[in-house]
Amino acid sequence: MTKLIVSIMIYISIATSVATAQVQTDFALGTVEISEGAIMVVVNSDNEHITIKPLEKASRLPVGRYRIDYWTVERKDKDGNIWKLKGGNFSNKGIFDVIKGQETKLSIGEPVISSLTASHENSIYYFSYYLKGRLSENIEITKNEKRSEAPKLQIRNVTDDSYLKTLTFEYG
Repeated sequence: MTKLIVSIMIYISIATSVATAQVQTDFALGTVEISEGAIMVVVNSDNEHITIKPLEKASRLPVGRYRIDYWTVERKDKDGNIWKLKGGNFSNKGIFDVIKGQETKLSIGEPVISSLTASHENSIYYFSYYLKGRLSENIEITKNEKRSEAPKLQIRNVTDDSYLKTLTFEYG
């Protein structure tokens, strides 16, 4: 068993003051492997909300069932721009178990799946564009801490180019 210090937050009279107590407890630990480039993974269980800022590819967590809240991956391109992917709003696919003495791999980060959906009602066409992660989580992408331009959709008649229109999606 490994000794771990846990901070317990005690909320008194609707969060008007917060007291912190240090409790030393024995915990069985398991290993969680995190995707390369991940700079933060936030997970929660019934009793805990844990932020993992991995310095290495693997981190250790107390044994138990967890749910991924969100993750962030960062990359720098050849021009020095910093690109960040943030995944959140997981379905049940974001649930994982940490088992004593075993390694659990979190399937987060790249690749990101880009999808376009189209629907038709009466004479109106609707288009939606999504970025999804490997576990169907929603993806947000930024460049140098700013949201990139909204994607564009080009519609054209491929047989004779008689129709050509470019539309811009809107965030929100």
